[in-house]
Amino acid sequence: MQGDPTRGIPIQAGPGRGRGQSALSKLKSTEDFTNKDKLSADGRALILFLVVTLADESGRLTGTFRALLDAHADDDGHWSHGKDLAGIQSHCSKYLGRAAARIPSWNKVHDLITAATPEARLPTVLGYAAGLFCRAARVARPCGEYRGEILLPEWAGAEVVTVPAIQACLINPEPVPRDDGDAERLREELQETRDLLWSVVRGFRQVSAQSNERDAAQRQRQAAVRESVDLRAQNQRLRHRNSVLMKENLRLLKALHPGTSTETLRKLMLESHARQAERPGIPTMEWLGTRSG
Repeated sequence: MQGDPTRGIPIQAGPGRGRGQSALSKLKSTEDFTNKDKLSADGRALILFLVVTLADESGRLTGTFRALLDAHADDDGHWSHGKDLAGIQSHCSKYLGRAAARIPSWNKVHDLITAATPEARLPTVLGYAAGLFCRAARVARPCGEYRGEILLPEWAGAEVVTVPAIQACLINPEPVPRDDGDAERLREELQETRDLLWSVVRGFRQVSAQSNERDAAQRQRQAAVRESVDLRAQNQRLRHRNSVLMKENLRLLKALHPGTSTETLRKLMLESHARQAERPGIPTMEWLGTRSG
């Protein structure tokens, strides 16, 4: 597909074509994004590059969206399938433009640039996009079937990237091949990240196991406390019942043996309780007689 050769060319001052505001009217550099807290500097550089590359001479992306829909009109499995122009504009607004909140996936980057870029410039522009995407996504290579070069534009290391810098690079491209050390550094960073994540996981598992042990010990202590409270309450009830029974026994003994003093009956009753295992029951008169004689 032949793209618009004017895309990426500096926009002249004056009224633009079509309705609405152009994508670049308020987006002059990587400092102009409204969601900078959600995008890294590399992510903002990638998105700004895409907007400049995909915009026509009036700064609008409509032509690119139409070209994309035309190119994949019969592709039921394509991510643009089922969308009209308004639908594509709404979908792409999440990662293209001043209010972008995330970077697009590589397949979307590839398809949009392919739809918008002339064939002669496509390898270089895709190489730039691949290099910027890898920096923003922290990967060694884009996923999928892309086998082209991975390049970085000369402005890639700038603290603030501007639209004129991108446009100048697109007019007079001087690709900077990505340093082979970048891939090795990325692999090392990824391995360090994996090691850190596993360290966090192991620490979490250890803390979780210790927490479970503490919870089990706490439950045992709580059960012991409840059992102790229950035993004290039961002992109190038994002591009270024993006191009531002692008084009742003393009353009955006084009724049965009115001539015996209360103190004698109480002593005899206590002795009876001490021998309860051998001689259960209320002391008889014969037994009282033998004890008092």
